[in-house]
Amino acid sequence: MATGISCPTLNQIVCALRFLYGVTLGHSTIPERIAYAREPRKLPVVLSANEAVSFLEAIPRSLSRQWTWDQANAF
Repeated sequence: MATGISCPTLNQIVCALRFLYGVTLGHSTIPERIAYAREPRKLPVVLSANEAVSFLEAIPRSLSRQWTWDQANAF
């Protein structure tokens, strides 16, 4: 997060504030407006077409054939 506080720590603070306002002070509408922090979603790492081709070309032929044969016989 930009403030240097992790989402779980921030959510713990939010829970404490919700308890303070909702239970201790008896304000029923304020705790509903205090939002929880969410972890930003991370995009998966995907190889480009050129990277995939170079990766597959780096596998020795005998190894790739053996792997394909083992996978075909696994079912």
